[in-house]
Amino acid sequence: MKYQGIRKIHEGRFITRYDVDYVTEEGHPKTYEIISRNKNIGTLEQLFTGYDVEEFERLFDGKPVARITTAGVDGLLEPLEDRADFLIRDEDFGAFAAWYLHFAEKRELLGHTNHLLYICRKT
Repeated sequence: MKYQGIRKIHEGRFITRYDVDYVTEEGHPKTYEIISRNKNIGTLEQLFTGYDVEEFERLFDGKPVARITTAGVDGLLEPLEDRADFLIRDEDFGAFAAWYLHFAEKRELLGHTNHLLYICRKT
């Protein structure tokens, strides 16, 4: 599917409803209804993390830290770790970890994860 855009449909006192529009590979429109406490979602990145990546990084401007990298992370493993149908054998775990870390550091994918992680050191 190809992302087309996000539209604010209704802003209530506590939650806001958005429609997220896509076009399928067959050319058919598809709309997902999203409810959020965030009243100002305007990008796909903000939909997943609550922030545009650059906006998130600006939160650290003026702080006594030096940025190392920004990574995207998900809580994917925890709910799946006890599922037998998601078993990762010990010999395959290294490949899975390498894939996950590679994915987490791809800047163009950061907004598609559930959490942003700002990795830095004190200055």
